[in-house]
Amino acid sequence: MKTIAVEEGAHSELGPSSADRWINCPGSVAATRGLPDRPTQYAIEGTAAHTVSEWVRERGVPAASFIGTTVRVTRGASHHDVVVDREFAASVQEFCDKVGEFAGHELVEGRVSYEAFVPGGFGTLDSAKLTFGLGRITDFKHGTGVKKWAKMNPQLMTYALGTLLEWDYLFGFKTFVLAISQPRLGHYDEWEISREDLLKWATEVLAPGAVRTRDIDAPFAPGEWCQFCKLKATCRARAQSVFEAVVGEFDSLDSATEAVPAQVARATTLSNEELARLLGAVDQVKAWCKAVETHAESELRAGRPVGDFKFVSGRSVRKWKADAETVEQLWAKQGLQIEELYTEPELISPAQAEQIAGKKLFAPGTERKEAGPLSGLVDKTKGKPTVVRGSDPRPAISIAELEGIIELNDE
Repeated sequence: MKTIAVEEGAHSELGPSSADRWINCPGSVAATRGLPDRPTQYAIEGTAAHTVSEWVRERGVPAASFIGTTVRVTRGASHHDVVVDREFAASVQEFCDKVGEFAGHELVEGRVSYEAFVPGGFGTLDSAKLTFGLGRITDFKHGTGVKKWAKMNPQLMTYALGTLLEWDYLFGFKTFVLAISQPRLGHYDEWEISREDLLKWATEVLAPGAVRTRDIDAPFAPGEWCQFCKLKATCRARAQSVFEAVVGEFDSLDSATEAVPAQVARATTLSNEELARLLGAVDQVKAWCKAVETHAESELRAGRPVGDFKFVSGRSVRKWKADAETVEQLWAKQGLQIEELYTEPELISPAQAEQIAGKKLFAPGTERKEAGPLSGLVDKTKGKPTVVRGSDPRPAISIAELEGIIELNDE
């Protein structure tokens, strides 16, 4: 098996990938400065996927040619290995195919700077297709976490700004199309912004946001951008916001705990306004709880006590320790039928089939392209209705469309 080592590139403290955080929560910049960066498996896999996508585009070879390759992602003295499998290659190939649909000069994993607005601001974009008057910026997200949207996306807008500042003398940009490709979620979204609106945002939002990060008393503002913050588990402002959302404003966690029974006793029914405030905090509460658990585990692993909490063995799973032939022989000696050892074979899902055969064979027809030869075999049902914020760009489902959809109570 071939192993190829890659090293993570430099990151700006005020970089595009964290722009949503430092614009909205300027206090987080100084507070996280110098803290160790503990890489997640998702971040490591993302770095590996971006590296393979670069190889595919620069060498003109399919992503499948790297199946079985180990990408060793190094961070200083440590490294993490990611093996390219079929699903990994399919994700990379879909992104490469998508950006390959557009004409123009491509910046592949190109570094851009926007220091004219943010001192020290730079980043590395995944793909920019440049033609006269138009720049297409596409961000590749290999993970299967939160679905992201292109409209008013600070990361994409800073990439576009850096591209404008560096390449405008050649292409005279008038418009930018910003896009997000999340192949493993089956998601692609794009949004258009004019040159004038991009520069207005850079002047009125981006630059002032960078200035606020230098204030000695820069404020903290918890939100969905906390997800990738180094302080997400121990940030006092975030913890306070979570408890305020759940039990109201209190001087301490102790007072909040003491007040809950009295609140419950007085409670009747939440108004829709109160329900909306609580619903808006659900994602933040879930993410905060997970961050607290993960941080506590890392402290315990390091030998630092966390109250009386401890590790115990989880649920064990039994599995055969002998090979299939030995199991069959001993099973048959007991007068049992060998067929009972096996489940009935089933068709793999369309999603699994696409990973093997490629999405082009299953692609629905459009005005420009014929349908894939296997597209008629797949029926795409509507997804389960999901409650989201009003800012989500997806169109609302009408009450009439919800009729007939029965939701079972989990309790």
